Amino acid sequence: VLEIVEMPSHITRRKLMTTKWVFKLKTDEFGKISKYKARLVLQGFRQIEDIDYDKFGVFAPTCRAESIRAALTIGAMYDMEILQYDIPAAFLRSDLDVEMYVKPPDGMNLKPNQVLKLRKSLYGLVQSPRLFYNYAEETLNKCGFYATNADPCLFINECKNNSRPPMIICVYVDDLILIGRACDINPTIAFLKKEFDISVLGDLNWYLGMKIIRNRKLKQIKLHQEQYIKSALDRYKLAGDKVVSYSTPTIAGQKLFKFEGPNDKERTALYQSMIGTLIYLSTHTRPDICYAVHNCARWMSNPSKEHLNAAKRILRYLKETKTYGIVLGGGDPILTCFVDSAYATDEERRRSTTGFVVYLGTSPISWSSTLQKS
Repeated sequence: VLEIVEMPSHITRRKLMTTKWVFKLKTDEFGKISKYKARLVLQGFRQIEDIDYDKFGVFAPTCRAESIRAALTIGAMYDMEILQYDIPAAFLRSDLDVEMYVKPPDGMNLKPNQVLKLRKSLYGLVQSPRLFYNYAEETLNKCGFYATNADPCLFINECKNNSRPPMIICVYVDDLILIGRACDINPTIAFLKKEFDISVLGDLNWYLGMKIIRNRKLKQIKLHQEQYIKSALDRYKLAGDKVVSYSTPTIAGQKLFKFEGPNDKERTALYQSMIGTLIYLSTHTRPDICYAVHNCARWMSNPSKEHLNAAKRILRYLKETKTYGIVLGGGDPILTCFVDSAYATDEERRRSTTGFVVYLGTSPISWSSTLQKS
């Protein structure tokens, strides 16, 4: 990854990239420490656009939540294997696309005229996720997988004569979900082990803060985020809250309005953090809070006490319903969409709110509640 070289004449020490050690604790679904991680990363904020990287090629390979739910639904319907894999040191596998030199990290002594030349895409570089995705896509193509048009991080290997359900791979940075029949996936696993040196994590039961509970007899999968909700309640000091809990996430017919008073920075930071947590929940396993969260998310620039109380009400509702989630699988693989709009519910700008939910069979795979643009 790093090679000791003589400092080129066209490079000054001021232009050298700097590094930093990052230490992290990785936890399991019970919140217990499962791994101690140490990583040397580059401080990519020092990179210069159009010199050190191309601004049009900056993205992280993250599979959409809707794609993951659709893939899990298909896996449950056809009783396929659903396995999880991790790619160790994923970003270090792709070659760098620009010339870059690095200062030695702490504890490494070099001669005055020596520096480190970066050969591989180290963590922290702006373009590292894109370079890894290009490498992963090229590798998966060799194995017969191709990215879908709707989601470039959802890869499918279809059978030409439709004699079997397709194999599916969901890519989320360096984590892979592989879905397929047991008789089909063994050659794929062997290939991925050879190309990526993947770590086998077994059956999927914990992913992105979601608990996955599978019932193969009923061909169903339940997703919920109980542990994530518990940690959120602890973070916002609502776990031992004596205030009465609520059976609904919002008051029926409640209307929130723009706050014209002075901006309280402490309240604004707390409110924005709460809404970020609630958005993550509402987009993954809790469509029941989608409208309430959307209604609160419109006021993040300058929230009032009323806005903060509305966000806390949603969290108190989650406190009583933390084991709620969605059930995937069952039924026939037919898409059904329900959509409606609330006419001019925005009394200030007279814009309507559109809501929809899409089912694959009996499984909700996509939903939204948004304010119309005009």
